[in-house]
Amino acid sequence: NPFTWNTGSIDQPSTETAKRRVEELASGLVVVGIDRGPSPVALIEQTDQQRTYVVKVGDEINGMRVKKIDAEGVIVSYEGEELHLQ
Repeated sequence: NPFTWNTGSIDQPSTETAKRRVEELASGLVVVGIDRGPSPVALIEQTDQQRTYVVKVGDEINGMRVKKIDAEGVIVSYEGEELHLQ
């Protein structure tokens, strides 16, 4: 019916899909160091490619946004789903 409101959208992934995707994007990423200075930065190693990234809050890594860096690790976000890297 063209006159009914459709609250679902095929363009937006489901929460479960986004959760699986953020886990896929984060696989192989390991926090190897954190500088908790005035502007915290983290060293994140991508073990399968033997690459190391230096990231700060707001940066993007593997399509995920760095949301928070603290003594416990790094929180990344992808399409509303967050994941804690250690």
